[in-house]
Amino acid sequence: MDVEAFTDQRRTTPHQLVVREALYDALSQGFEVAGAPWSECHHEDRGDGVFVLAPAHIPKAPFIEVLPNALAAGLTQHNIAHPAEQRIRLRMALHAGEIVYDDHGATAESVNFTFRLLEAAPLRTALARSEGVLAVIVSKWFFDEVVRHSGEIDPATFRPARVLVKGTSAVGWIWLPDHRYPADLTYLASSRGRTEPELRQLPAAPRSFTGRAEELAVLTSVLEAAAEQSTTIVISAIFGTGGVGKTWLALHWAYQHLDLFPDGQLFVDLRGFAPEGQPLSPSAVVQGFLDTFGVDPARVPAELEAQAALYRSILADKRMLIVLDNARDTKQVIPLLPASPGCAVVITSRDRLAGLVAAHGARTIPVDVFSAAEAREMLVTRLGAARLNAEPEAVGELLSCCGGFPLALSIVAGRAEAHRDFPLAVLAAELRDETTRLGALDEGDPAASLPAVLSWSYAALSDDQAKIFELLGMAPGVDIDLTAAAVLTNLPAGRVSAELQALERASLIHQHVPGRWRMHDLIKLYADGQAERRHDQAAQDDALHRFVDFYVHTAHAADLLLDPDSQSIDLPAPHEGCSPRVMRNPQDALSWFNAEHLNLISVQQAALERRWFSSVWHLAWGMHAYHWWQGHIHSDVAVWETALTAVERLGEPLPLTLAHQMLIQAYSRQGDHGKALEHGRQALAGVDDVSVVYRAPVHHAAAHMWARQGELAKALDHAIQAMTFYREANRPIREAWALTMVASFAIKLGQNARGESACEEALALFREHAYPVGEAAVLNTLGELAFANGDYAEALAQFEDTLTLRRELGTTYASADTLDNIARTHVALGDKDKARESWLDALRLYQSQLRNDESSRVQKQLDLLDGS
Repeated sequence: MDVEAFTDQRRTTPHQLVVREALYDALSQGFEVAGAPWSECHHEDRGDGVFVLAPAHIPKAPFIEVLPNALAAGLTQHNIAHPAEQRIRLRMALHAGEIVYDDHGATAESVNFTFRLLEAAPLRTALARSEGVLAVIVSKWFFDEVVRHSGEIDPATFRPARVLVKGTSAVGWIWLPDHRYPADLTYLASSRGRTEPELRQLPAAPRSFTGRAEELAVLTSVLEAAAEQSTTIVISAIFGTGGVGKTWLALHWAYQHLDLFPDGQLFVDLRGFAPEGQPLSPSAVVQGFLDTFGVDPARVPAELEAQAALYRSILADKRMLIVLDNARDTKQVIPLLPASPGCAVVITSRDRLAGLVAAHGARTIPVDVFSAAEAREMLVTRLGAARLNAEPEAVGELLSCCGGFPLALSIVAGRAEAHRDFPLAVLAAELRDETTRLGALDEGDPAASLPAVLSWSYAALSDDQAKIFELLGMAPGVDIDLTAAAVLTNLPAGRVSAELQALERASLIHQHVPGRWRMHDLIKLYADGQAERRHDQAAQDDALHRFVDFYVHTAHAADLLLDPDSQSIDLPAPHEGCSPRVMRNPQDALSWFNAEHLNLISVQQAALERRWFSSVWHLAWGMHAYHWWQGHIHSDVAVWETALTAVERLGEPLPLTLAHQMLIQAYSRQGDHGKALEHGRQALAGVDDVSVVYRAPVHHAAAHMWARQGELAKALDHAIQAMTFYREANRPIREAWALTMVASFAIKLGQNARGESACEEALALFREHAYPVGEAAVLNTLGELAFANGDYAEALAQFEDTLTLRRELGTTYASADTLDNIARTHVALGDKDKARESWLDALRLYQSQLRNDESSRVQKQLDLLDGS
């Protein structure tokens, strides 16, 4: 038993004490009247309620025939005599079962189940809507074995209710003894008093079902939410791409909840996406359902609207589950929806069925590929943990090639089961080659063929949608935005946007973040295959050339926003139909690079494969400033090594010298000084073959290289040469950068006066040309000068100003170095706590940038601090 609103704020502690006293009086008197003396019963106080166990020898019928009426009468008398704050309305649950006693009291599954009955939302709702003081819920067992056979109460005045509480899924029967429901034999006729429901159309439960805990919970929560609204029909729409496991999810959930639908289940494959033929018409489906219900064909109306009305009338008082599998669209589904609040509908589709959400309040449940853990769990379930543990590398490759795609994993598992003596490495080898992977996932049976399943979605596309789908498949990269997609397809952005939304509704692509669409790797392979089949090589090259040029020119424009005075290179005009993205400021550029970085690397590889060598090094050039700002050291090495491969085949002196120059800096920052030296020799050997504009940057890079190796005299010499060439080429900002290097190296060599002079010249140039990135570098160098002079307070002020400016600019690579300087200065000032804080911040940045030498050095400094 549980008191309604016992903790209501209007009830003070004195009020609650009165309520508890009256409750116990009513219970003890009621149990006595029912022939169950209170003293013989085990009872536990629950604060706002009471848990009572009656001895097994006491008959069960009086607990429903006598006790509720006695309680209702006693509580009503109490309520008449007391104010609102002390009145009692009560929920009561009745069940029978085995009990175990331990040192802490009574326990058993039957006890837990009784409390779930008491907590059921329909019971709360029933009491809230009742004018009486008591709402009783009995278990299905108690109803079938006691209530149905009672000669004192009418079972037809009970109402079935779904009990969905904390994982419990069951049916209970609610009775209002002092405000009874009208007698209605319909509920008795449709209850599970019979051994089996009349209609059981569900296909067999899926074998070896794994994962999908979140989706299953959502399906159940939809039922729970609707349980309190008895006029609401439950509609759940499961959507996702073909082969992702929508039907298995629907069936697995349905078999878990059969007891909630005692009148049975209807199931139909609507053939919305099928290998042959047209989707089933709503009329054909409704007629099939009417035939199932035994309706005389002569009574079936000719018009769909009248057929659907008859179908809804038959379902009006039933509690059934209707599973509509493989729906084509909302229009196909709407005539198949019942009106009875006792029914639930689960729909699966590759379409998002947005119309059902808008018009019928359906809850959509997206189904994506498995997580890595779910994918492995599926293979473990099918093949056993021992077999997987014996070949961890092969299993890792299988999981990677399948990408979490349930149908792909099922095909692989089926093949492994059929050949238990085959090593899993053999299966992994079959999937390793992307050009043959889809073929390896085709068992000849359409139900066990990933290409066949995807082909049904593909066949449903319009010509424009199919074209865009194919081109997306051949486009390199992990995702795409609208601007890039418009360039790829050579179509207006508005038209492409509409078609992308259509492809997403068909679950062939997914908008994983606003404005960016992604395609699963296996779907991408299928789309690429369709592009190969439907478009000649010239058409494919034309689309890809536009796409590559889009990234070349957009990256170049973004690079200039991040580093306006960077070395200039001449780009050819973009391919016809290519309109580069327009960006307004450095933040726009930084955001674009953050979103497109992986795509840029993929596009560069695609350009290399097609021997578009100029585009390859142009792409590396366009990423340089971003890599520098963000500390993507290893990415910088990788793209410039790819660029070097291209320019060596190109055979032109300038690109070759530039590639070696960039690799000097990239390897120096990575700490690979041997490779930096090798590229330094190559770059300096070719420096006389390029103009003075390009000689200066080579010496600039060489200065950095020698400085990182501790050869400060050599570094200073190259910095002076760089400064001279920049001045000759009339590049004031680059000259200021070289002056900053001169200052830094001179200070470290003890040439403080020279260093200060160079700082002043550099700072003047940077400020004259409003270049805050360079200004931050000079402030950092002035901090080094002050530190060298022993003026630690001045050094700290300069370093902190530098850090503020660099953080505002987003230059995380340089920020790490400044934090290191701040920590050293705090040590000099005797503030070890602040030094530790700054070094920890620096260490986090160094580690994120994979700067291992710097990370080790800072860690040693921290260890020394902790040991001192």
